[in-house]
Amino acid sequence: MRLALFALALSLALACDDAPAPPAVRLDAGPDLDGVCTGAGTSIQCVGQTATTCEGGVATDVERCMDVCVPGRGCLLCAPGTVACEGEAPQVCDGSGMARTPQPACDVSAGLRCGPTGCADLCAEAEASNSYIGCEYWPTATLNTALSDAFEMAVVIANPQLVPAAVRIERGGEEVASVSVRPGALETVRLPWVLALKNGAEGAVATSVVRGGAFRLTSDVPVTVTQFNPLDFQRTTNECATGASDDRECYSFTNDASLLLPTHVLTGSYLALSRPSMLLEVTPEAGGGGLTGNPGFTTVVATEDGTEVEVVAAAEVRPALDGSVPALAPGESATVTLDRGDVLQLVAEVPTECPGEWVPDPRAEGVRYCPTGRRYDLTGTAIRASAPVAVIGGHDCTFVPFDRWACDHLEEALFPAESWGEEVFVGPTEPLRGEPNLLRVVSGAEENTIAFDPPIAEPVTLGRGEWVELELAEPARVTGTGPFAAVQFLVGQDYGGFGTSGRRGAGDPSMALGIPVEQLRDEYTFLTPSSYASSFVNVMAPLGARVILDGALVGEPTPVGETGWGLTRVEVDAGVHRMSGSQPFGVLVYGFGSYTSYAVPGGLDLRSIAPPI
Repeated sequence: MRLALFALALSLALACDDAPAPPAVRLDAGPDLDGVCTGAGTSIQCVGQTATTCEGGVATDVERCMDVCVPGRGCLLCAPGTVACEGEAPQVCDGSGMARTPQPACDVSAGLRCGPTGCADLCAEAEASNSYIGCEYWPTATLNTALSDAFEMAVVIANPQLVPAAVRIERGGEEVASVSVRPGALETVRLPWVLALKNGAEGAVATSVVRGGAFRLTSDVPVTVTQFNPLDFQRTTNECATGASDDRECYSFTNDASLLLPTHVLTGSYLALSRPSMLLEVTPEAGGGGLTGNPGFTTVVATEDGTEVEVVAAAEVRPALDGSVPALAPGESATVTLDRGDVLQLVAEVPTECPGEWVPDPRAEGVRYCPTGRRYDLTGTAIRASAPVAVIGGHDCTFVPFDRWACDHLEEALFPAESWGEEVFVGPTEPLRGEPNLLRVVSGAEENTIAFDPPIAEPVTLGRGEWVELELAEPARVTGTGPFAAVQFLVGQDYGGFGTSGRRGAGDPSMALGIPVEQLRDEYTFLTPSSYASSFVNVMAPLGARVILDGALVGEPTPVGETGWGLTRVEVDAGVHRMSGSQPFGVLVYGFGSYTSYAVPGGLDLRSIAPPI
């Protein structure tokens, strides 16, 4: 049987493309005051900018504050003791909360800037906090061969500080861009492709070492950086509007994003996270050209000259064309020397014949899928470096699962092994057509027993680098007797069967990492791009915790079994968002466009809590 979607999908190297949580809510209607007043006494409670006077557990007065709400005090100009910045001059709120006292301007020449504690070296403070907020990052193009070069890679920079951020992006010592980011704002910077990384060195999809292949982003105050590969899912040129250009030039079909990690939290110890090489056959009678395959990748960026990077393969690895990296079988190793900004892109082998049993498509005659298996999956590959490196794991373009259309680029900045924890809460993303996510749990230790609550799967004991994968249709708590990574995958838009999503349906695979409970924070600054049709956040918090998103209370969580935690999904607009909570909580940020999606963690701490691998 021929289906109309074949002509589109095959022109893109084959388609670059129990107790479920309720639908996502929007918080536009103002704060939900249910449960604000508790206890028998008199008090003033704050929900964002709303002050509620409580007497005997009953709200007797509600006031929307113009400036700030202070618990126990109500609406004030400022919270006593807090700092605002007039340029680089701190202004300290006095005890009345109704006036600010000017302080001497900070000595910028000495590296001091105005911040929440007054004059301080904000970059040094960020380094001491070991979080996702920092002053130096390494944006890097990754393998995405099915994407038209007309689309652009970009970084989106958010500034959570009280003063402007001066950001500079360079490559190989040459400035590529510079931008000033206002306090509380974001800026998008489009970057030129490094085609040797996007399309493969010399146009061939193979392992490669690209000298000076990474960008270096520096800021004079701490910022957050999210990388989009590419930024847009749709181009709006006249040719696209009139139909003069084909869909491949107008729709990206293959996107993802990475929450980049600052240099100060990077280490030299990682386990790769990816998916198996994709192998698909569509016969000429069905409109195809036979076998098509796409590999997974692991991209390693050196932050210092003379960095020795050892790779111990967990899968078949393609050799570099120039001989710098040999072909590797599982268990074999190779060492490469990188200087600052150099990139090693490790690429999995793609089999020329199906190593397992072909699975025919029940809805499309002449189409069949190969489960290539763990021998062609880089997950579990050990990366050991003599100096800190940045690592991105992902896939050129793959189905998730292996037999559900369509394929999409995957990528995520990997957490150092030392930051992996022993407890992670995960919840499915907002379903578009009733689909689940896939959850892959990768062990960072030997004899690591992984368990689930509620019991969405039986406990399993894994060795280091081994993994288990299952459907995630309801929120769950994952625990281990040792450190592990939880990788969440959004599935293909035709998860329900070939062609079920319709033309220009939203969604397709994306990849994001779950945040260890040990690394959760009680405040976040994150961004959502304007280039996607819709964006959401999954908020995972202890039941009873008060979580505020952009001044509004996040409520009505779905309990996670009997764990005492709950999941709330919230639809959000494009822009910079701020969240705070009375207890540490987790955030997953994701969004959808035609034929594609993105997903990134909302933020985390990256303290050293586990041994290196």
